[in-house]
Amino acid sequence: LWTAGRLGAAVAAICATVLLATLPADPTATLRYSHDSAYIDRLVQNLLAGRGFVNDVLWYVFLMPPALPMPFHNANPGYPLAIAGISWLTGLQPASGGLVVSALAWASIVWAATCITARLFRLPALASVVVGLVVALYGPVFATGLHLLPDALCTAFLLWGSYCLLGRDRSSVAAAGALFGLAWLTRTSAVLVGPAVVLYLLCLLYT
Repeated sequence: LWTAGRLGAAVAAICATVLLATLPADPTATLRYSHDSAYIDRLVQNLLAGRGFVNDVLWYVFLMPPALPMPFHNANPGYPLAIAGISWLTGLQPASGGLVVSALAWASIVWAATCITARLFRLPALASVVVGLVVALYGPVFATGLHLLPDALCTAFLLWGSYCLLGRDRSSVAAAGALFGLAWLTRTSAVLVGPAVVLYLLCLLYT
C-alpha cells in the first residue's frame, strides 16, 4: 500500500540520487560555490583538522580580535557540522560534502512537503507527491539544493517541524520544537517562523 509518506520517501530518494549523480568533480570551479561557500569550506577544513570553529581568513576583513585564531561568527554551526560529519564519514572534501548535504536536504523537502500536504488537505498519495514536487521544484527552493549554503537544510528542518506540529499531541509538539531549534542552529533567519508557531500553539490551546 503506497501511502503518501512511503511514496514521498521513494520519490525523494530518486531525487536525491539524481542530484548526487550530477555533483561536479570540483565544486569550487562552479557557480554552486560562492564567497560564503568559501567561508564555510574553510571552517569545515578547520573543524576536520581539530582547530575548532575558527577561520583566520576573516581576520583580514574585521581585524578583530587583535590576535589569531579568528573565531568564526558569520553563520550558525549546524550546516558546517553536518558537512564535517559527511566529509569525515565519506572522505569527501568539504566542498563536495556540502553539496551532498544540500542535495539530501532538498530531497527531504520533497518528502516533507508531501507529508504536510497529505495530512493537512487529506489528498490522495499521488496528488500529495505532485504538490510536494511543485513546492521543491519552485525556482528559489530548487536552487537551495544545488548550492553550498545552509538554506536547504534549514528549510527541511522547518518543514519537518511544521509537519510535527500538525500532530497536535505533546510528543509531536516537542519534536517540532527540537526541529525548529535545529533550523535555528542552521540559519538564524529561522526565528521568523516564531510568531506563526506561537499563534498556532495558542489556537490549539484555546480551541
